[in-house]
Amino acid sequence: MFEDEHSSDRSLPETGIEVMLRFQWYFLGLAAVVGAGGNVAWARGILGSFGLLGPILVLASRNSAERPPGRLGLPYALLMLPWWIGVASFLCGQANPIYEMHAGDKMQYWELLPQPSAWVPVAGEFKTAALGLLLSIGLYAAAVNAFLLAHNRLAFARSWVGFIWGAGLVGFIGVVQKITGAREILWFIPVGNPAFFADFPHRAQWCAFAILWMGAGLGLAAWLVRQRSWRWLNTDGWSLLVAAGALALSIACAGDPLYWLLGALVAAAGCLALGWQTWAERRQQGPGLHAIVCFSVAAVFVLAAIGVTLQSGQGWIAYAGDHPGNAVHSRMLQDVIALCWQRPWFGWGTNSFGIVYSLFQQADLGLGYWAYARSDLLQSLFENGVIGTLAWCLPAVALGVRLFRTGLRSFLWAPFAGLLAVAALALVDFPFACPAVFFCFWLLLFGISRWTEVDDENHKSRSEDRRVIERSRRAEAAVAAAPTGPVI
Repeated sequence: MFEDEHSSDRSLPETGIEVMLRFQWYFLGLAAVVGAGGNVAWARGILGSFGLLGPILVLASRNSAERPPGRLGLPYALLMLPWWIGVASFLCGQANPIYEMHAGDKMQYWELLPQPSAWVPVAGEFKTAALGLLLSIGLYAAAVNAFLLAHNRLAFARSWVGFIWGAGLVGFIGVVQKITGAREILWFIPVGNPAFFADFPHRAQWCAFAILWMGAGLGLAAWLVRQRSWRWLNTDGWSLLVAAGALALSIACAGDPLYWLLGALVAAAGCLALGWQTWAERRQQGPGLHAIVCFSVAAVFVLAAIGVTLQSGQGWIAYAGDHPGNAVHSRMLQDVIALCWQRPWFGWGTNSFGIVYSLFQQADLGLGYWAYARSDLLQSLFENGVIGTLAWCLPAVALGVRLFRTGLRSFLWAPFAGLLAVAALALVDFPFACPAVFFCFWLLLFGISRWTEVDDENHKSRSEDRRVIERSRRAEAAVAAAPTGPVI
């Protein structure tokens, strides 16, 4: 399954480190999905702790006899910038707590403390802040190894396919629940939140997760076209298309118009990549039926995106509790921006938004709608400040620039479009509040960046090598078509 037919050296399989990486990614993905997208308390602790095995694998790789990674010191230090800034800000903030618990008459309540200088990091309650920091840096540390330690593109193909099939299965279950009107997760787990989908607590978080892996599924299918030419529509190819179709259907069932629009554009990019790759593989014999079908489906998705744009008007996202007569969302954004300006550089501390916002509102708003700033960008500026937010953005921007300079392979168009879609959603919604989305975003970004690099190392791109591959394919097809019975 998913063999590298174009490898320049088939004697180099996945290394032990790459197999361990795949095991770690699968475990994190499974824990995230089973744990309601990683939102339940036990899942957050497991994800953060197991993610910290990433630095241990980096140390182990330096002493490995199998293709040692070379010099990792400076690249690892630069890519782990969010880690260093986050840990330093957290440790300095412990000397400057921003609120504390007080015990009153038969009750406990939080009280806001005097604020230090805006240039001084602050922190909220220790346990809450520490768990939030552990989760984010643990998941990031596990994903960054995809860029540093993977030498073989099979490490990406074989890890992605597990996520794609798993996401497709969960999406199918969610669609069935939606059709049957289920009010419980898996029809037997009670949930008080009517906005859930499958086992994700909010349908918007599921849609972001589905967009990522739908794009990855179509991209991996395009990679199979490149590997197997017209023989790609076997069990592997059809399973990827079915999983991507289930994810697209789940977005249509659960998403708001903005998610429909972005999902349609990502699907169009994937079908376009499939058609282009099919045409490129059959350039000697004309585009063929498969390419025409892929281009036609891509055009349908583009028309669907145009239709959503024309029909949606201003109602791109249905924010809970917000309607024309009660503009809760816009007033909340105004308050959050005002609080960001009070501490612009290092913010109010990790995982402090719900409590600090309630204290400034002078009301216990609970942990529902008011637990997030309704925008990942504003949430990060509120908790991490400009410096902390830049620490998270710089690696992503640097990798994006690097991709454009080195060139993005056509089969990676759809996964990259999925990353851009989720990044755009983070400006107006909160997909990264879901640990599953956060981890998969970084895993795909680092994977795409590294895959583009190792593709040159693994792939036979010389024309004479391509001709040998084509001749062997035709010979295999002729043998398969030849009669096997006795000739009379």
